[in-house]
Amino acid sequence: MPRPTKRAARSDSAATLAAIEDFLASARQPVVQEPGQTPIALAAGCYEVAEKAGAVTLSAWNERTQLFRRVSSITAARQGRLTASIERFGGKTGSLVIYDAALPQTEPLRRQGDRYVFREALRWMLAKTFPGWSLRELSADLDLEHTLSANYPRALLRKGTTGIAVTGAGETSPARALTYGLIWLDYLRRREPSLVIETLALFVPPEALTVTALRLRFLENTTFRLFSYSPEGFAQEVDIADHGNLRTELFPPNRKPSITGEEALLESILRQNPQALDATLEPAPVYSQVTAIAGVDHAIADLLAVDRDGRLAVIELKTTEDPNLPLQALDYWMRVAHHLEQGDFGKTGYFPGVALNPAIPRLLLTAPAFAFHPATETILRFFSSNIPVERIGIGIEWRERVRVLFRYRGVERSRE
Repeated sequence: MPRPTKRAARSDSAATLAAIEDFLASARQPVVQEPGQTPIALAAGCYEVAEKAGAVTLSAWNERTQLFRRVSSITAARQGRLTASIERFGGKTGSLVIYDAALPQTEPLRRQGDRYVFREALRWMLAKTFPGWSLRELSADLDLEHTLSANYPRALLRKGTTGIAVTGAGETSPARALTYGLIWLDYLRRREPSLVIETLALFVPPEALTVTALRLRFLENTTFRLFSYSPEGFAQEVDIADHGNLRTELFPPNRKPSITGEEALLESILRQNPQALDATLEPAPVYSQVTAIAGVDHAIADLLAVDRDGRLAVIELKTTEDPNLPLQALDYWMRVAHHLEQGDFGKTGYFPGVALNPAIPRLLLTAPAFAFHPATETILRFFSSNIPVERIGIGIEWRERVRVLFRYRGVERSRE
């Protein structure tokens, strides 16, 4: 195959240069990003695109990083996005994307870029917070096999034979970081048998501090360290015992539920016949969504019932797989337990004529048998042993009739 002539090479480079310049001229918020790397805004005075000796070079920089690449060709062009083939130092090839962050269709790229930016911010915070520890691993990549979310960067710190599991939360649902932190901790303990990993460190923005601290009070089997960070990336450890004051409102008993969808249907069925789920429950009254939960994505239905002994039973319902079910249920359960201890249910008109048992409420996680996420059992291993929690799997035909297929107490393992 004949080699391209210098004239042809110049022609190709000129076309590549023109494509990049035309794109940058029309983009409102141009950004360059390599796969797995932090994006760099192509702001005026912070980048250069040039053709030198028949090759197109792209340079970009900001206060934290810089990039210099030789662009071989444009491999794909679509609205708001250019994909280019590049050469790195040492002759290695790769690709990069130049996109307009102002366009809605590039939102997935922007979110991915935000994750990598926060990953690097977490790297910096760990270096400042844990001097003397080596950063063995830091990732913001999706790992479906082990239920590790790309939205929550995770790290492993090591000092000798001791390890610390780390999870951070950016802007995307930061209250869910604890779920993925526990999954990461459990995974590391199984993957790294030579390390003693007794600590989970959590880095969350201020808006997720209260809900995370409240949840940690009801977890065990590990040591938790909680850090709050500022928009500038400065982290400060907080005392879990001094944070997370439980502020909760008990709604009137006749309030209509606000949940919609499949959970609403299952909620309605079980509200009319809770004994189909558990024969010890009284048939009535059964209440829906009795407390307010601020700052939490509570996308599950919940019911409050009482059993024959006068003991409250919190019933959390889900019809699709969700690893966050246990901790979302914990949010509701802790509030019910608080109002029970304060004597608020009788004062507000709940369960008229019933002498409520002061024993800690039961927690019944209920879903179609196939809809329990595999991580549910993992999360429950960290629940306080004082919480009487059960997993109740019902048949797929629950719309016609509710049939209990299994009932596991605590962290009892399934037999499937």
